Amino acid sequence: MPFSPDSGTQVLSPPPKPSGCELCQRASPLTKHHLIPRTLHNKPRYQKRHSREERLTAIVWLCHPCHKHIHRLYSERELADRLASLEALMNDADIRALSIGLPPSLRASNRNHQGASGAKLYQPQPLLVAPGSCQGLVQRLG
Repeated sequence: MPFSPDSGTQVLSPPPKPSGCELCQRASPLTKHHLIPRTLHNKPRYQKRHSREERLTAIVWLCHPCHKHIHRLYSERELADRLASLEALMNDADIRALSIGLPPSLRASNRNHQGASGAKLYQPQPLLVAPGSCQGLVQRLG
């Protein structure tokens, strides 16, 4: 880890910015997502679990739609406790649904999820299906 020539302290920097979103791989403007949210950095619970270096450098680069989607789905505590790695984010079914489900034409740098007409292009909706209720449909289609 490099040291600051002025103070002699460690310089903590984020990982290098990739060419595309680390979740959906689309090339669009990227934002830093702190795997341990900054609002929790001073909480004793997270100071015990994660070193200062880890709290400051555990970052993934995400496109705006993926970043917004993650923060709509989960509280900061859930993110820090359950989804504090890129692998955990990629394995979460609700997060994966957005990164897989949208065509690139609707994702690329569309910060407000709106088309030229102002109409909503995509609004995540929960799937309201009772377990086993699709079994007959699957048998008929199969």
